[in-house]
This record gives sequence, structure tokens and C-alpha cells, in this order.
Amino acid sequence: PHLLNIKSADFQNEIYAELDKGHTFSAFEVFRGGGKSTIGLIIKPIHFALFKPIGDISLISKSEAFVLNEITRKIKAEFKNNKDLLVLYKELYGCKPETEKWAESYFVLTNGIAFEGCGIGGQLRGGRRGLVILDDLEDEETASSEEQRDKLKRRVNKELIPKLLPGAEMIYF
Repeated sequence: PHLLNIKSADFQNEIYAELDKGHTFSAFEVFRGGGKSTIGLIIKPIHFALFKPIGDISLISKSEAFVLNEITRKIKAEFKNNKDLLVLYKELYGCKPETEKWAESYFVLTNGIAFEGCGIGGQLRGGRRGLVILDDLEDEETASSEEQRDKLKRRVNKELIPKLLPGAEMIYF
């Protein structure tokens, strides 16, 4: 609740409804300030880790600094400090979520789900994914270059999609 300090707009409720459907591939375009980072990169991965714990979760953006400073840090803080989330986690799994593997870009919950954040050019750890979220992978420079678009397409098609487990989800914001 503290992540959302105003009532959700209708379009945000539509995003929640679509995310709940569990499509293998989804894409959303949201205007700046529309809450996509909070909904798609923080709330969805936490919900997925709690209620659909299959495979690891990768959060990938054009900027690795953004993912580490604004996303994984906030997700870790939720699992560490959100009293309601801690109670729910304990009810579901019988223990607290934090493990010894609790680094800046990679951390593992006690239910076995690992979160990993990186930039689009970064190296992913091994393992299959239950959820991959891609956020703002292109900017004006990369979108205008056919070579850069092809490089991004190859990365997604040859490296990320093959890592998806059956029943996994890949979401592009």
C-alpha cells in the first residue's frame, strides 16, 4: 500500500487485470509518470514470487543503474521491511524471505525464487526464468539504428526467450 499513494486509474487497473492473466508474452505502453515501473517492475515481480513461484525473475532495462538503484533495491526493501508482506510470506512459506544470497543485483528468497537485475547488455546468471520483465530497452539513438534494433532483437530471441520455463511470462514495458 505505501508504494501506491493515490487511487489507481482505470488504465492501471486494466494493466493489473492483463498481468493477472499470465500471458506468455505481454507488452504495455504507458506514458511517463503512469506508474509502469511501480506496477510492472516492483508489484508484479513480488506478486509472482509469492503466488507463482516458478523459475527465477529477471528485471532488465536499458540502464543497469536504474534497475539496481530504483527496482531491485525497492523490491529487497519490501521483502525486508514491509510488515504485511512479511506476515503473508510467513503464512505461505513458514519463514522470513531473506537468505544469505542478498547482493545488489541478485538475491534469493527462501522459497527458492531468485531476483536478478541488469542492463540489456549485462550477463544473466544461469538458470531458467519464470518471469522476465523488459523495461525501456530502447532510446532514441538505439531505435533509429537498424543495427542496434537487430542486436536487441537477437538478444531477446536467442538469449532471453530460450530461458523461459513452461508457464513463464515475458513482459515488455
